[in-house]
Amino acid sequence: MANQDYLVSESDLPNDLQQVQREPIVTGSAGQAPPIRDIYQGGVIGGVFGTAVDTIESQIPGSLPTYRLMPTAPSGSAQGNSASGGISRAVSQEIVTSAINNITNNINEVITLETNGTPNQEQDKLNLVQGTGISLTADTMGDVTIASTASAVLFETNSVANSSQSVLNLTAGSNVTLTAGAGGLVTIAAASGTGPTLETNSVANSSQAVLNLTAGANVTLTAGGGGLVTIAAASTSAPAFSAVNSATLLSDTGTLSSSPWTVLSITVTFPSSGGPFRVLGTYFMYLYGGTSDTALWIRDSGGVIFASSQTNISGSVHSGIGTCDVSGTQYANSAISTFTLYAVSGGSPTIVEAAPVIGSGSNSYLKIIVVPSN
Repeated sequence: MANQDYLVSESDLPNDLQQVQREPIVTGSAGQAPPIRDIYQGGVIGGVFGTAVDTIESQIPGSLPTYRLMPTAPSGSAQGNSASGGISRAVSQEIVTSAINNITNNINEVITLETNGTPNQEQDKLNLVQGTGISLTADTMGDVTIASTASAVLFETNSVANSSQSVLNLTAGSNVTLTAGAGGLVTIAAASGTGPTLETNSVANSSQAVLNLTAGANVTLTAGGGGLVTIAAASTSAPAFSAVNSATLLSDTGTLSSSPWTVLSITVTFPSSGGPFRVLGTYFMYLYGGTSDTALWIRDSGGVIFASSQTNISGSVHSGIGTCDVSGTQYANSAISTFTLYAVSGGSPTIVEAAPVIGSGSNSYLKIIVVPSN
């Protein structure tokens, strides 16, 4: 143990000390600095070791700081110098070892690197990495600034910014359900069993998802605001006559027979637009003859027969017959057709008279009236 005079007992010295050869120390002589053979023999040792540098009182020559171990022999004996060198080396080694241990104890304070309370797999390095929307900035003082670079979220309803931009609270309205799911998803759905039932004539439609109204003949559909649909009848005014073609019998016919007799004939040219068309055929004939059956009809150029009539005459009397009918076929724009009135009679001779035998009625006639065919 070292006493207060900084003297070390020989019993306290390590057993493996080795002597170091150096020049003798002579009082008052400049001498030479001992050579530095290892870290324990010499060198600059800082104040961290808690010892004071003594280069003046020891009067040991050289420019390197040295620590007083024991008084040097005034005679400059080599043996004394050797002993002093050995002691110096042992004490120096002990001082350095103690200082290193002190530093190690301070450094070995355990630091555990964790993320969200869980130790990191790598405990030798902590490297901060910026993620999406985050910036990391390190300064010269060891500070790291973490900031957000993400754009602000804009809350809107029907493309109009909400009055509150800090909270978006969805509220379920009538017949609507809201269900919050994972990842911020919100499912908006119609409440079950609250939708209307789509029917036609009190019978449920096969599709309950779509109701598509289709306008039929002479019906108009008009969609309005608020889901209203106006259903109205289209104009159904009677079709105008495009043309009235007529012919009258100017003189009595000859005696009718069982072979068709041409009484009157009209050729019609149909309008160039507005078709297709039909014709309304009408006639009235005065008859005179014996007891017989008489028949009349109209036929067009295509052989279509319509407006047929028949009567029976008993004895030599005056009578009449007439009818009206619509053709059974259609006629295109600009079509041309001839309509002929035929008459036949079987039995006693019969004629068609042109004019009535009494009164001022019109003569026997044939009329062909052209009408649009809808």
